[in-house]
Amino acid sequence: MMAWVGVASLCLAGPAQVDGALQRPDGAQLLERLLRLRDPARVLYVAAHPDDENTRFLAHLTSGERVEAAYLSLTRGGGGQNLIGDEQAGLLSVLRTEELSAARAVDGARQFFTRARDFGYSKRAEETLSIWDREAVRADVIRVLRAFRPDVVVTRFREGSQTHGHHLASAVLAREAFEAVTRDRDDPVPIRRLVLNVPTWGEEPEQEGQVKIDVGGYAPLRGETHPETAARSRSQHRSQGFGSDARRGKVFERFELVKGAPFDAHVLDGVPRTWRARFGEEGGAAVDRAFARAVEGFDPAAPHESIAAMLRVDRRLSSLPETPRVQDARARVAAWIRDAAGLFLRVTPGAAELEDPKEVEAARARQQWPLGAVDAALEAELRTPVEVRVAAVVGPSGERQVTEQALSFREPVRIGLEAHLKSPSTAPWLRLPVDGGTYQIPEAADPNLPDGGARPFFSVELEVEGSPLLVRVPFEAVWVERSRGELRAPVFAVPRQLMTPRHPVVWATSDAVTATFRVQGGFDPSQVEWSRSERTRNRIRDVKRSGETLEVRLDVSEVSEPFFLRPRLGGERMMARSVVDADHVPRQVVLQPSEVRVVPMAAPPDLTVGYVMGPGDRMVEALRRLGFRVRVLSDEDLERRRYQGLDVIVTGVRAFNVRRALPEAGLFDWVESGGHLVVQYNTNSWYSKLSVPVGPKPLEIGRGRVTDENAKVTLRVEDHPLLSWPHSIGQQDFRDWVQERGLYFAESWDPATYTPLLSLADPGEDRQEGALLAATHGRGTYVYTGLSFFRQLPAGVRGAARLFVNILSHPFADRSASN
Repeated sequence: MMAWVGVASLCLAGPAQVDGALQRPDGAQLLERLLRLRDPARVLYVAAHPDDENTRFLAHLTSGERVEAAYLSLTRGGGGQNLIGDEQAGLLSVLRTEELSAARAVDGARQFFTRARDFGYSKRAEETLSIWDREAVRADVIRVLRAFRPDVVVTRFREGSQTHGHHLASAVLAREAFEAVTRDRDDPVPIRRLVLNVPTWGEEPEQEGQVKIDVGGYAPLRGETHPETAARSRSQHRSQGFGSDARRGKVFERFELVKGAPFDAHVLDGVPRTWRARFGEEGGAAVDRAFARAVEGFDPAAPHESIAAMLRVDRRLSSLPETPRVQDARARVAAWIRDAAGLFLRVTPGAAELEDPKEVEAARARQQWPLGAVDAALEAELRTPVEVRVAAVVGPSGERQVTEQALSFREPVRIGLEAHLKSPSTAPWLRLPVDGGTYQIPEAADPNLPDGGARPFFSVELEVEGSPLLVRVPFEAVWVERSRGELRAPVFAVPRQLMTPRHPVVWATSDAVTATFRVQGGFDPSQVEWSRSERTRNRIRDVKRSGETLEVRLDVSEVSEPFFLRPRLGGERMMARSVVDADHVPRQVVLQPSEVRVVPMAAPPDLTVGYVMGPGDRMVEALRRLGFRVRVLSDEDLERRRYQGLDVIVTGVRAFNVRRALPEAGLFDWVESGGHLVVQYNTNSWYSKLSVPVGPKPLEIGRGRVTDENAKVTLRVEDHPLLSWPHSIGQQDFRDWVQERGLYFAESWDPATYTPLLSLADPGEDRQEGALLAATHGRGTYVYTGLSFFRQLPAGVRGAARLFVNILSHPFADRSASN
């Protein structure tokens, strides 16, 4: 049997991509990777969300200690906010997954995940673990421990402290998984210790037994300090506003033992740092000697001259027991040889002549490829004088094509391929309905990998200097934009028939409404089953398709409750296609089950709304779909106070945090002269201090929130016009909310000006009254609300929409009564 270099359970990815640009390793990067390869020590960092990782410590490990490091984020961050776009929930989880991959491309660590879903803010570990499938998530952590085989596990959060429940749960599950694998009698994982990276944001004083490590060192192979690398890495979390500067000089992190062997100077104390120490004199010492010769003879100006030495390293590794650590080391040796050879490999679909600007959109569309047979091409170029031959290519579904193509120095070749795409390849954690707090991931996908292991790739079998080498090459779309250059992004396999709602929520404000879909693929609309509910099917009056548009006409004259259209074809749920497109990460195609929520709703009053957009704001579309006229106010509108013809002005979430024109926009003067202003929540914390007033009289925003979306809400002033017109608000309007009630409630206010209208609390906590405040100022009216309408209206929550209509209509209730 042929002994392939690079056969391993952990994948060999293609070149890294950061800020949309392709990053290929230079001589210094290859030397750093070689130095990391010869040290078998490993550290796994564990926390809850994308952006929880300590990038300074990761950079210290990879380029200072030169050991293999990885970050395990239990969730993919879909419950967070978004400062750069309007993606929420599932689409945000895709964006934040890619941001983490971009961060790891900068600091050199690896990235893993679990099936845990970020369902929003949680106040206790017990609450989080009751919503997550605790056993499933712990099993995922254990799977990472067994595959990655760390010597040290580091947690970011202290059990029992005051922080996000997801944070606390990550510490609990890391400890439980550590205990499970180290105590396993049949197959123990010899992890030396579990340690806590002591949090610094709480100004926790230094305690006895804590160890300080200077992570501020300089990495000459990178030409920057570890904090400088860390700042570039952390700044990939753009959706969370974590652009970071670098600290200079000595930078200390503190650590304390949680479980396992004590340490005095560094978390790696006592960890075997040579192959000999792990595998003994006979096998391990030979690996160390082979690495020593490879390092000694390495020339950054001619890395290919060290390939023979690295092939010897692989032969020595192949003589060791076939443990996950050895398998992974061989895979990384294979990747190193591929890059040292200056070997260019990529597989693209169809033709690759993409320089005509008119072809750009067509090229971007080729990022999406229908299931079934597909023509592809392997592009290869040997850019160093090394003997390389392509022996065969194995396609995404295992189809093997023998090519027997020798590569000649600096002579590009193009090899035609036939591939078969058998299953959808995008965001596997979103392909099935979410069950509570844990993603349901198909068995074929790996929940621990960033992409779930489901994107199509090709395995290229090579012979390098007579030795077999197996390289994994992603399937990529490539195109040229004149303003940005050559771009590349993963190809996604998608079903031939797609049905994407133009609007996922239809507000039924009249007796007949239309749900519209963008469709792809040839199928007869009569073959589509729209619902398994006979009552829903009886509401459909007409279905017609014109080109790529399909319209479903519905009679909702006797409908009192929301219902769903969930199209099926051949008994299978049809999928909807979305795109996540940001400059700093590769463009992603996302598939989710297709559905439209139809929500019966009375037509709102005839009002014109001026809207000040906040970051990640989707309220404008929701208000227009409800029936309001909406004018989006630009900074120039605010600076010149162009408010004529507006009945109400609404500021989006965090607008006062990010819109610099707001403090001088004269909104409170406009209220005083008779206007109506609605302010949605703004953040006010140590990292995002709110320095401008958000109300006409003193009003302080705190950090109060109610995270239980089912928390009981009490109406404090039931006959207040805001709660009684045009809708009479009652308990039924607080059913079916999603993720939370609200956040960043008012903490204190002038009682002579503001009237608190609601009282609510999470279970076991004191009630809060700052979620909805109403005020009169001069001849006008003002409302502050921390209720999360920005989530509820795009999700089609009827009660929240009824309440928000009342909030917008508040000053016009008397006008209605007089008429």
